[in-house]
Amino acid sequence: MKRFHFFLMAIVMLFLGNRVVAQTIAFTADTITSSGNSSEYEIVSNNYIENLTNADVTVQWKRISNNLSNGWTSSVCDKIACWNNTTDTKSFVLQANRTDNLDVHFYPNNNAGNGFVEMLVWVQGDSANTVVKATYKASANVASSVISASKKNYNVSFYPNPVKDYMMVSGLPENQSYKAELYSLLGTKVSTYNLLSGSAQGGVHQVDLQELPKGVYMLRIIDKNQNLVFNKSVSKMK
Repeated sequence: MKRFHFFLMAIVMLFLGNRVVAQTIAFTADTITSSGNSSEYEIVSNNYIENLTNADVTVQWKRISNNLSNGWTSSVCDKIACWNNTTDTKSFVLQANRTDNLDVHFYPNNNAGNGFVEMLVWVQGDSANTVVKATYKASANVASSVISASKKNYNVSFYPNPVKDYMMVSGLPENQSYKAELYSLLGTKVSTYNLLSGSAQGGVHQVDLQELPKGVYMLRIIDKNQNLVFNKSVSKMK
């Protein structure tokens, strides 16, 4: 009987020692890359943190690296606020099965250069001590006169972000045609959509993204002369 008890205890300890701890939270993307030009007020690297459980959790984020070119600053924006550039850690409640933003805003302040920020996020009170990490990168070139002129004339926006099925693009003059291009974070073009003259409904173009895989992409909109008029990141949900 003692041998049986010893054997049973050994099996239980082996099971507990090798059990798989379910992941609690996850970033939508491990690396976010964004780009713009030095004249822009900000360059935003959008990312999202997901609660993979059926219970509300309190997540803590911490900026552990903040390497910026001369003259640059950066700030972290979560579901609560965009914090000042000296705030390196905060917490917020992430509801069950919910996804909320955790972005880094880079401010070039008219300086060409690069930004590199690393973020750690974990669940407060999680005995498994599960920590997830994401890297945010940004670059800014000196604005060319063509791109600057284009961006002055247009007030382009898109919504929703993250997007599930359809993306709406507004702010483009209706008497011209454009192309919307989506690039992976590795710089590979994955899709092209024609935004034809006269096809907008109430000034809004509808882009079907239902077949696009989940992930984070760079959206670029160019005019017929290949001038860049819009460049932002977009997250695609399932």
